[in-house]
Amino acid sequence: MTVKFQYPGNIAPVIIAAIFAIMTAAGCRNNAAVASCRDSAERIGSFYTEYIETWLADEEDFEARRQAVLERYVAQSLLDRLHSSQLDFDPFLQAQDCDRSVLEKLTVERCADRDNACRIALWDEFNRQYRIVILEIDADGMISGIDGMFR
Repeated sequence: MTVKFQYPGNIAPVIIAAIFAIMTAAGCRNNAAVASCRDSAERIGSFYTEYIETWLADEEDFEARRQAVLERYVAQSLLDRLHSSQLDFDPFLQAQDCDRSVLEKLTVERCADRDNACRIALWDEFNRQYRIVILEIDADGMISGIDGMFR
């Protein structure tokens, strides 16, 4: 008995779907990881929204409010490293201050080439360009590293 396989008339959609499936699997290995990747980017977006709003509020209790936001989103090990460092700029903003345009033009996306990392684009109104920050996310969804500084 001979079985013949017939290719569909238009194979392009099949090839495109296969390529998309391979690319998705490369970034997130399974359905739980796909949800985790999406959740990581959403969580980092929430962090930056709260963090920048704290900067913009310019209230007397700024440092206490900033610390509360950090404690909700940043792993203790990274907080310890940040507290012991002598930086003259904010490592999450890659700047000494920010304005409303940073929040308005904020973009957060999962790094396609690295598991558990998000790429954040922060608008720099003065230089008219984006600053890029890569944050590493641990299994608990906490920020555990800042690429190029604290890993």
